[in-house]
Order: sequence, then C-alpha cells, then structure tokens
Amino acid sequence: MITKSHRRTRKNTHLYAYLESTGILEKGTDAEIKAEKRKYKKMYLLGFMKRYRNERNEYTIIFPKQAEENKQLQKAAKGHRLSVTAFIKQAAIAYLNKTFLVTDKEQVNRMELMLSQFLNEVRQRKNLPYSEIEKRIESIEIKIDSMLRHPQEIISSASHDR
Repeated sequence: MITKSHRRTRKNTHLYAYLESTGILEKGTDAEIKAEKRKYKKMYLLGFMKRYRNERNEYTIIFPKQAEENKQLQKAAKGHRLSVTAFIKQAAIAYLNKTFLVTDKEQVNRMELMLSQFLNEVRQRKNLPYSEIEKRIESIEIKIDSMLRHPQEIISSASHDR
C-alpha cells in the first residue's frame, strides 16, 4: 500500500528511482524509508558539493568580531548597500581592474546627467561668453563636490540643478 508520503516521493524521480532500486518501497517500514531518504539526501549533497567545489574557487577570510578591519568592512559594505561578502568580492575585483567601487550608482548617474545637460547647453549656444561657461563649470563643480562629500543632502536638490 502506498501512503501519502510515498506519493510525494514519486515527484522527485531521482529519489524515487533510488528508493525503487533499493527495494525499500515494497519491503520497508515508514521509518526505514525515511532513513533511506536521509541517506540519499546525504549522498546527493556530497556529490553536489564535490561538483560545486570543482567548478568554483572558495576563499575564506577570518576576522575577529571586534577587530577594526571587521568594523571597517561592515561599515563600507553598509555604505555600498551590499553584504560584507559581496562588498569584499566587488572591492577586490575593482582593485584588480584599477577601477573605483561606486557607492551610489544613482548619484553617479545624476552627475553624468548634469554634465550631459551642460554639454548640450554649450553646443546649443556656441557663442556663449567664456565667463558664463566658466560660471556654469564652477556651479557644476560645486554640485559634484557636494554629491561626493554629502550624498544625503544632495538628494533633495538634485532635481534643482538648473
């Protein structure tokens, strides 16, 4: 007689095929079937982890909880809105590629938009006096400096860049 728990087993064809090959479904008790399922799961996970390790490299870095480096990493990861692990990975790759790890991509996009708008303004008004271009550049420089040094303050004024 097949019980409800045995019917659920059939959905996983690999597990069911394994249980069928052992003959436990016909002769075994519920406890023996559960034990055989645990055995299969253990074998499956061991095989999975072996394949996983063959396809990927894993690096372990250990920091004491109260170490200053640990606190710095946690603070930096939080500032980048990443987990510590994701932050370490992205920071290492950025260092190797000699690039920066951007804290706020939206902020960089706002800066790019501001510079693009300025470039369009200059192209439209080719005869713009040099002093006006210089004033506009200084204005953009102040806004970018503010965005980089005080990101929370600039969020409300980002839409008022003109």
